[in-house]
Amino acid sequence: MSSPHMSQQLPVLVIGAGPTGLVAAISLTRTGIPVRVIEKRDTFHGGVRGTGLMPRTLEALSFLGVADEVMDISIQPKSFAFYGPDGRTPKLAPWSEGCGDAQFYPFPESRAVSQAEFEEALRAHLQRLGVCIESSSELVDFEQFDDKVSARVRRVSDGEASPGLEETVECFAMIAADGARGRTRRQLGIPFIGQTKEEDRILTGNAYIPNLNKHHWHMWGNMKQKAFGLKPLKTENLFQIQALGPELPHIPLDVDHVRKLFYSISGRDDIVIDAAQWVSEWRANIRMCEKFSVGRVFLIGDAAHCHSPFGGQGMNSGMQDAVNLTWKLAMVYHGQASMGLMETYSEERVPVIAEMLSLSSALHFKAFGKPGASALDGAVGGPASRENRQVDNAEIMRRPKTLLQLGVNYRWSPVVLETRSASITTSSDDVKKDPYGAGSDKLRAGDRAPDAKMSVVRLTDRTTQPITLHHHFNMLKHALFVFTSSTAALERVGEELKTVVPDFVDSGLTSLEIILPKATEISAPLPSSVADLAKNEKLALLIDEEAEARRVYDLSYVDDEVTYVAIRPDGVVGAFSGDVLGMQRYFETLILGGRN
Repeated sequence: MSSPHMSQQLPVLVIGAGPTGLVAAISLTRTGIPVRVIEKRDTFHGGVRGTGLMPRTLEALSFLGVADEVMDISIQPKSFAFYGPDGRTPKLAPWSEGCGDAQFYPFPESRAVSQAEFEEALRAHLQRLGVCIESSSELVDFEQFDDKVSARVRRVSDGEASPGLEETVECFAMIAADGARGRTRRQLGIPFIGQTKEEDRILTGNAYIPNLNKHHWHMWGNMKQKAFGLKPLKTENLFQIQALGPELPHIPLDVDHVRKLFYSISGRDDIVIDAAQWVSEWRANIRMCEKFSVGRVFLIGDAAHCHSPFGGQGMNSGMQDAVNLTWKLAMVYHGQASMGLMETYSEERVPVIAEMLSLSSALHFKAFGKPGASALDGAVGGPASRENRQVDNAEIMRRPKTLLQLGVNYRWSPVVLETRSASITTSSDDVKKDPYGAGSDKLRAGDRAPDAKMSVVRLTDRTTQPITLHHHFNMLKHALFVFTSSTAALERVGEELKTVVPDFVDSGLTSLEIILPKATEISAPLPSSVADLAKNEKLALLIDEEAEARRVYDLSYVDDEVTYVAIRPDGVVGAFSGDVLGMQRYFETLILGGRN
């Protein structure tokens, strides 16, 4: 491993303190990287805005140590109550498909949360890590060098620049989470491909209603004309306003007009909107960049892609941009990998985001109708149909399991390695077609790493306690699992691990876990090579008593006595290999940025 260069003592500058910027800052700070976060606003937005957190995002938040805080401020999704012409008789329908029982999921369903409360929880967590948001500060411009970025930052007051209050920030890299209208993307000269449809509007805001039950997500009217929805959130009496449809009138955004609109659509004068705050109109602006980085400057979230709120993919995709980017940046910062690794951020995320735009746009067009062919086609993967079928509210709002994002994968990435039987792999062309799903019926490198119930062995007295595989995942390092068929295989494992422990375990690149199939196996003495590693706390010994881990990692049909599985810090399977040479190849490829 190389030693950190002097420039690597510089901070990483994060521009924007929305969910994506905050997640990026938390991830980097936890890896020991100094971070500065600037935010142009002097006060933080109090609007509900994005409300859905998908299971894949919740897993990432758990790797960052913030999932428990998020669960405390969120609620499980509610079924829809679509009201008929009388405004009182509901037709109930589920919001989305569940995960199913094929694997063990730590978060089997999405959660509903106010984005304002979510951001507040992230800011509090970041502050506990020693980082405070520098509000009323904006990026002016920047210049890139071989080993750093020089950014000019100035203070602003009431949205106006404050003369003389400028600072030059020398930083290792710059992460732009400054939104669709942000300055960074324009200064990089990256085109924002897509389409704006001014006529497609959604009215959103915070509504406080004391006499409406929170058992359902309530919807009145017809989305093909005009409709009014109220989505419950955890805060007492708080609902999110969602009004849309081609016949929705242009109205002032004050509470009296919101009340009148609600009554005109629902006919329910018995439901009292006490207050309506942060009411605004969203207009369709569906775009993405052709690449998400130039040199040491990286775009995440809305700065790189913006889309319809239908499907709840936007905020989630932005945070997953952040976790994909930051573990790689941490490896480069700490001298564990070359700068070439950063090119894989765009290589992995652009196909995923293009497919996400295609899916969320399809949901959007169900409600608003599909456009003719446009520049958007290049961003979302194909020409748009002019078909406009008549669909009811339930069909428009129904969400497939795909949108839980558990199938998002990077099977085509240059920094994943699959060395097992060709029967479980697919061609590069095939896997690129479905980055939101699975290209084969077997788990392979590049997929989300499943969870499984296990037991961990306390080696001092050979007792066990329950645990899950995801307990070993975090944004700090890889997890290297060594699946063995019996203790008899440990002799081989101990010898093989001698070749990887110095470079990969001692360096902090990966943790090491050996997985045995039965608890009875731990009564036998451990080979000295394994016992020494355990004594020095360089490995954990796990028991897969119910063979759940072997099943979800598709190893139950494999006769190999040893299988190595590397899990990336973002919870993605980095590599499968039947021997330690495959793991060496994977980590060396990673270190070289996939360019060997």
